[in-house]
Amino acid sequence: MAPRTTPEGSPLTPTGTPIPGFTVDDERLSPLEKVKLFLEKVDAGGEFDGWGSTLFKDALTPISATYNPPSPSTSTSTSGHPPTPAPAPLSTAVFRLLILPSLANRLGNLHGGCTATIADLATTCALAPLSRKGYWEFAGVSHSLSVTYLRPAPVGSRVIVTAEVVSAGRNLAVLRAEFRDEQTGKVVALAEHGKASIDPRPAGGKSKL
Repeated sequence: MAPRTTPEGSPLTPTGTPIPGFTVDDERLSPLEKVKLFLEKVDAGGEFDGWGSTLFKDALTPISATYNPPSPSTSTSTSGHPPTPAPAPLSTAVFRLLILPSLANRLGNLHGGCTATIADLATTCALAPLSRKGYWEFAGVSHSLSVTYLRPAPVGSRVIVTAEVVSAGRNLAVLRAEFRDEQTGKVVALAEHGKASIDPRPAGGKSKL
C-alpha cells in the first residue's frame, strides 16, 4: 500500500509525520556525510525508532562512502580489443559491524534475520550519495531481498559490510551487499536488494525507469 502524502506529495508515516529521507539540499556534503546524516534521522531517539533503528547506534559504524556519476556510454569494438571493464558501482557505503550478543542466534553467531536487516539498511544507505531532489530522496521501499549465508560470524568478531548500488532508475534500484570477516577476509554473507522509489512524481508527469 502506498504511503500517505502531504499536499506536495511527500510521503508520511502512519502517524502523519514526514518520512525521514536523505539530505539532498546541500551539495557541499561528502558521500560519507550524507550517509551519517541519514543514520542520525533513523537512529533511536531521532525521527524513527522502528525495527533496526538501534543497530546503527550499537553495532554498525559507517567508515566510508563513494559516489561515481555514470559516464556516457561508448561503443565497444568486438574485433579483438580487450573487453570493457565492468562499470564501478554508482555509489557505495561501507560499515564495520561488531557482532554483539544481542545480534546472535542460540549458537552464538550472527543471526540470519539480523543479517538480512543489516543488508537492507546498509544497501539503503548506499543510495544516499547519489540521491537528489526527486530522485531516491526518500530511500524507497523493499520489493525483494535475497541473502546467501556462507560462514558464521561469532559474537565478538567484526565484519566489514560493503553495500553498493548496481543500478538506480527513476522507479527501481538494484543494490548489493557483501559481509566479510575483518580479520580473515573471508566472505560471511552476500545479499541482493531490490527497492522501489516512493518519491513524489512530477506534477502531470509519469515516472520513468
